[in-house]
Amino acid sequence: MPAPGHSAIAIDTSQIPEHIRLELLSIVYDATAAYFQQPGVEERYQRWKAEKAKKAEEGRHDRPASEGDGGEDAGGSPQRRT
Repeated sequence: MPAPGHSAIAIDTSQIPEHIRLELLSIVYDATAAYFQQPGVEERYQRWKAEKAKKAEEGRHDRPASEGDGGEDAGGSPQRRT
């Protein structure tokens, strides 16, 4: 959602050349790997992941039977169906 008074910016990623996509991926991957090398980051991530999974599991038990599998993953994001 853009800030009030500003229009949204849409980027058509299919127009980004493959070599640029790979370079962007490399930058993000390297930064993520470096971040996870910091003390405590992996542990915090694992706690967050476990809490998220627990909340998702609790949410499944709270739903009526008519709300079965809506195609979401454990985090509530849509799954790709093949």
